[in-house]
Amino acid sequence: MKKQLQLSICIFVSIAPLIYLASIWHGMPLTVPTHFDLQGVPNDYTSKGALWIINGGMAGLGIGLFLLFRNLHRIDPKRNGKQPSSTFDRLAIGTPIFLSAINLVTILAADNVISVNKILFPLLGLLFAFLGNIMYSIKPNYFAGIRLPWTLADDSNWRATHRLAGWIWFTGGLLLVLSSFLLPSRFMGSVMLSLIGLMVGIPSIYSFLYFKRHQGQL
Repeated sequence: MKKQLQLSICIFVSIAPLIYLASIWHGMPLTVPTHFDLQGVPNDYTSKGALWIINGGMAGLGIGLFLLFRNLHRIDPKRNGKQPSSTFDRLAIGTPIFLSAINLVTILAADNVISVNKILFPLLGLLFAFLGNIMYSIKPNYFAGIRLPWTLADDSNWRATHRLAGWIWFTGGLLLVLSSFLLPSRFMGSVMLSLIGLMVGIPSIYSFLYFKRHQGQL
């Protein structure tokens, strides 16, 4: 019963932006921005009908990720036969919520209600912080986390890498939120890319060095 309720909530949250899009449809301009540069300036426009494809795809992705994380123990060889993880339950619930929020932001930006970079960067920062907060407890799997040959082959490498990555992603997410309020919009694209580079690069290098050290090659 609980799983069915969570699925129902996930579906509603995922399609809520589409319901909103339908409610404002007739008042929207015929041509809307669908792509923005790193400064949040629109650089591509298309017919507003494309919003149904873009936002419908995002809604479908959110529902699909919910189902994936809720059933990971059934389809992932590394989780096969193991008890479902509460961490994947949190991912299953949190990921569609953030995707739906991003979906709503793109609709509001297309309708010229908000400036996309005023909302999108803080939202992405919160997403990174959320992922960082649970990353330390993600069990080895082939779908989520720092999936490298060394982490997948060695559970101790996986645990050490994700402890470090959790701290880095949480801190990076908060820095992105803080920067979005303190820095001019024109800098935020570069800040985000730099933080993502550090959040991905540092744990990856650490994982490789961990592997080398335990192989006696360092």
